[in-house]
Amino acid sequence: MKNLLGLSMVALGVWWLFVGGTPLVEGGVRDFYEREVQAVLSRKPEALCELLDASFQATQQTTRRGVASELRLDRDAACKAARDTFATFDAVGTQMGGVLELDYRLEIEALEIDPQGKQASVEISYVFDIAGGWMVIRGSRSDRLVRRLGRTRLVESSEITAITGGL
Repeated sequence: MKNLLGLSMVALGVWWLFVGGTPLVEGGVRDFYEREVQAVLSRKPEALCELLDASFQATQQTTRRGVASELRLDRDAACKAARDTFATFDAVGTQMGGVLELDYRLEIEALEIDPQGKQASVEISYVFDIAGGWMVIRGSRSDRLVRRLGRTRLVESSEITAITGGL
C-alpha cells in the first residue's frame, strides 16, 4: 500500500512538472490558434469545442446586410452554433453539387501573458471565406485564454463580425 501511495505521489509530481505546472508562453498561444484554424478547415466542430473552457462566455456583435445583432453564448451554445454552421455548409455544398471550399486566416494583433503564465489576453483579426467569396466573414476578437490542468482553453471572447453574401 505504501509503495502504491509513493508511486502515485511520484506520478503526480512528474505530471505537475511536465504538464500541469507548464505556464502559458507565446508559442503555446500561437499553437492554440493554429489548432482553431485546423479545426475550422477540417470542418470539425467538436475540435473547436475542445478549445473552450467549461466556463466559456462570449459576446458577438454581427452586422449582416446592414442589420446588427448581438449574441451571448456559453460553451454549450457556442458548440451547438459550430455544429449547426458546419451542417449548413455541408447542406449548401450538397445542393451546389460538391463541397464548399473553406479558407480561414487569422492574425494575432496583440498578445499579453500575465507574469504567472496562467492567462493571456489576445487580440486577433480573421477572415473566413466560404466557397470562394460566396460568403465572407470578417471579424476581430478579444480573447482571454487560461492554462488549467496542462491545457490551454478559451474562457472569454468578445467578437465583432461583418458578414457579406451567403444565405
